[in-house]
Amino acid sequence: QMGKGYDFNFDIESPDMVMCTELVYLAYDFIPWKVSSFMGRFTIFPDDILQTALGDDRFEVIALLKDGKLVVHPDLGVVKGLITRPR
Repeated sequence: QMGKGYDFNFDIESPDMVMCTELVYLAYDFIPWKVSSFMGRFTIFPDDILQTALGDDRFEVIALLKDGKLVVHPDLGVVKGLITRPR
């Protein structure tokens, strides 16, 4: 994916450009990622990555930043509470 421009359209189906979360989506293409429809395009938000990770035993949340502080091995209830967009 190196050398590609930033995907300001946030379209995971666009092969010519890539965004941060799309890079994760493409790198781990064997994971059934939760994706969202946004402005007529399929995209993957950071919350989509987190929701997928929380529902898949292959992932572990090892740290997060909350209120500017590093939390190591956070309680999963706290992590789930940080997802702001209802799906």
